[in-house]
Amino acid sequence: MLARPFFTRRVMVCLLAGACVSAPRREAAHVLFVCLHGTVKSPIAREHMRRMVAEQGLRANIQSRGIAPEDAVTPRLAAALAADGVDVGSEPLQQLAVADLAAADIIVLFNPLPASFGVWPTRDWSDTPSMNADYPAARTVLLERLAALADELASAGEGRYAARRASR
Repeated sequence: MLARPFFTRRVMVCLLAGACVSAPRREAAHVLFVCLHGTVKSPIAREHMRRMVAEQGLRANIQSRGIAPEDAVTPRLAAALAADGVDVGSEPLQQLAVADLAAADIIVLFNPLPASFGVWPTRDWSDTPSMNADYPAARTVLLERLAALADELASAGEGRYAARRASR
């Protein structure tokens, strides 16, 4: 289990400055997780990432999509997710569209994109183990990757993602 930081970024700024001043707000990054069916790896990553972002006091828009939407959650995985407090159904299942890719600053793929979507700068997490086969092992790998991604978001420069979007 990941440790939850006690201090938010705002509290740390207040402590370090000796007076409470507002930390500059960063432009929210848009992170898109994509898997084949949109019901397992990408929404599980979305929900865990949202927790991490909230715990660290970061701003980010986290979404998930499926290339070929279909319910692929086994009863065993559903039970494990419920025990973990992860609700993959907290948002409706959505099919991936080119507009989703265009709006994202960071695209994480659990499955390759079909050629019809064109070429996009992506992060290949396709070697993430099967959630249905072994959720605890896959969860460990996923949480390590998500923690690194959260660290990247935390250390990103002011307006980095806004500047990237403006240059498109």
